[in-house]
Amino acid sequence: MTRLDIGAGPSSDCEYQVDIVKFPRTTDVLDAFVEDLPYQEGVFDEVRCEQVLEHCPRSIRWHEEGKWHKKYPLIHVMKEIHRVLKYGGIAHISVPVEIPQWSQDPTHEGPLLSEGTFNYFCGEWGGGTPGEFAYESYGITFRFQKVEVIMTGPTLTLRLMKI
Repeated sequence: MTRLDIGAGPSSDCEYQVDIVKFPRTTDVLDAFVEDLPYQEGVFDEVRCEQVLEHCPRSIRWHEEGKWHKKYPLIHVMKEIHRVLKYGGIAHISVPVEIPQWSQDPTHEGPLLSEGTFNYFCGEWGGGTPGEFAYESYGITFRFQKVEVIMTGPTLTLRLMKI
């Protein structure tokens, strides 16, 4: 089983580890919210993204060549997770969903993520369906199947399968 951990930190046991900081076992230093993952399509059986996505800005705007541009980093990283997973591969995602735990970290970006947020990546509002709203307006051109949703105290954990 080949595993990738995005935002791995210093204690991950995955073979491939991405973080914005170089830890002893980090294999690639990059910002997965705005950079493409340096892996081919469909190489991982599992991708972990635990206690990371709450640090993701909702949008980034910049002016270039006389025009304003906008990017949605959460959509970008979810698209990259989908791209590098094998069909049938599982994304393990966890985020804090209660204000006291979420708001204590000054690097968390708002608003809170919810199960409903991830529904967009599982086909809601036309995610993954050409011609539909989330596909055309937001660029959610991919789709996961929700396998499991677990609430453990203030933490939401989802297991999403690439279909």
